[in-house]
Amino acid sequence: FLLKRILSTGRGAFIYDWLLLELPLFNALYKKVILARFCRTLGTLLGSGVNLLLSLQFVERILGNRIAGAAVRRVAGGIAEGRALAEALALEDLFPSMVAEMAGVGEETGKLDEMLIRSADYYEEEVSCIIERLGSMLEPILILAMAGIVGLIALSVLLPVFDIYRMI
Repeated sequence: FLLKRILSTGRGAFIYDWLLLELPLFNALYKKVILARFCRTLGTLLGSGVNLLLSLQFVERILGNRIAGAAVRRVAGGIAEGRALAEALALEDLFPSMVAEMAGVGEETGKLDEMLIRSADYYEEEVSCIIERLGSMLEPILILAMAGIVGLIALSVLLPVFDIYRMI
């Protein structure tokens, strides 16, 4: 209840979003999910004929992270000032150079939507690999935890039996 109450405030939600982007174990996964979502959504919208600034406004709301949304808002501001998308993306820390370079190639060739979708495919594949690795790392830990629980249950059943034997 308290956590939900804190997250409902603007500052609490901002801190939560910042923690998701900075936590050591899950930050790489979360950033790649955001990048995949950004590239896929922007590429799809551009491929459907929506203009770039309007597409960026939609993407900002879809990302689900206030810090990433602010970065997209700054990118849109840079484009409104006359910068190219690749240049605006390169100025933001959230977007790796690969995304900016792919956007630059897409702008030069006139196939920005295709390049963004290719970038999304790449990041979605990366997310799948990270999840697989996390699963394989967590598997032994879960097995040990289950063994401990089974051992505790066995002890809780056998100790009273041993006490009864001692009484006899």
